[in-house]
Amino acid sequence: MKFLVDNALSPFVAEKLREAGYDAVHVREYRMQGVKDKEIFLQTIQERRVNVSVDTDFGNLLAGWGSGEPSIILFRKGVRKATGKASRAAFGSLKADRGRLERREHSNQWC
Repeated sequence: MKFLVDNALSPFVAEKLREAGYDAVHVREYRMQGVKDKEIFLQTIQERRVNVSVDTDFGNLLAGWGSGEPSIILFRKGVRKATGKASRAAFGSLKADRGRLERREHSNQWC
């Protein structure tokens, strides 16, 4: 499974995903931290990654895209600054939903 972590989350999240054996990249590694969300969305599609963010704009982009891809993991409830909390939530969700994510099935589960 491949992930693209949005700039609204710390690079620590991508680092921890890599340590867990996932192919994860933070947008800063692509020097995309200042680009529009749509460009990050298109990068996610191009590389067949799962977008990881706290930015609800990605959900809006997906809804307007007219396709079930890319998959998006959207964290809410104030995890923007709490990188440890976001990482723990990400790993817990990945363990529970790994098969569904790999099959590109959707979940309406909120963290």
